[in-house]
Amino acid sequence: MMLVVDANVIISCLLEKAATFDIFLLNSMLKKLELVAPEFLMIEVGEHKEELLKETKLPKDEFDEVMEFLV
Repeated sequence: MMLVVDANVIISCLLEKAATFDIFLLNSMLKKLELVAPEFLMIEVGEHKEELLKETKLPKDEFDEVMEFLV
């Protein structure tokens, strides 16, 4: 099944680390969903990167790793 992911989902996933993150993590292992995102998703999330780094308290390199994992 194909699932379209937008910036709001990614931002929510980073901030709340709740069920959405668990779904991404589980899917990375099971490969049941084909996740697709608009091309400008990274630009949108990048516009909020400093705010997200502050809110999530993640180091920049770890944040970048999470973004690679999610997208």
